[in-house]
Amino acid sequence: MLLDRLVERGAKAENGLKAIIRDGCGGLGRAVELVYAQSVVDQRCIFHKLKNVKDKCRTELTGEDHQEQKMQLMQEARAVYQAESAEQAKERLAVWSARWGELAPESVATFETGF
Repeated sequence: MLLDRLVERGAKAENGLKAIIRDGCGGLGRAVELVYAQSVVDQRCIFHKLKNVKDKCRTELTGEDHQEQKMQLMQEARAVYQAESAEQAKERLAVWSARWGELAPESVATFETGF
């Protein structure tokens, strides 16, 4: 397994490994849990997270009349990740979710998952 080989090569918390950034692949997430348990932060890749929100947004806000809303939704979602602290990011996420929850509930659910 890939993670076993990485551990053998020294990719361990005691050697300074603090986080693993990955896409949403469920199999890899389960493997990270098995190999590293609670010793390493398992974080989703920002690019993939925003891509998933954009994909959901396209199905919820269809047509020319929603083009501006889609752009605004994505701009505000990106701003969550531009926060200067975790606390500020959580606050921005709460504001974003409240604003878009009714209009784009699947987009909001996708963004909130694993945040």
